[in-house]
Amino acid sequence: MLVHHFLQKCAAGETHAVRGVLPETMELLMQYRWPGNVRELENAIERAVSLSHGPLLTPEDLPASLHRTELPTKETGRATDHNDEGSLSLEEVEKRHLVRVLKETKGNKVKASKILGIDRRTLYRMADRFGLDLGEDADNGEPE
Repeated sequence: MLVHHFLQKCAAGETHAVRGVLPETMELLMQYRWPGNVRELENAIERAVSLSHGPLLTPEDLPASLHRTELPTKETGRATDHNDEGSLSLEEVEKRHLVRVLKETKGNKVKASKILGIDRRTLYRMADRFGLDLGEDADNGEPE
């Protein structure tokens, strides 16, 4: 129900309406543990709608974090995340996430800012702090 609610909410502001999700996409959404709860789900759907190219969300539209696999370890028998960033500093996690979003948006700063939930000035400050060059030609002329 939440997925469809967020789809409707996001589709209202988009030029191409996303009407639903493929079954395999819904399966990924259902299997994920959502440590960020409802807000993380809303951000994932908003990002997927921004990046989608059709009327249905595909697994490729979802953030990479939803595609990770968890396998039980020999020692505990419990699942561990093999893409775990828990041993990294918060700064390194932020940098990696910023780089990932910029790659996914092909350097489009407007879309990246929207996905990250920050304004463009903050995006530039973050990029500067991490030594990333955003360039001036990646906005595609879209308004802020």
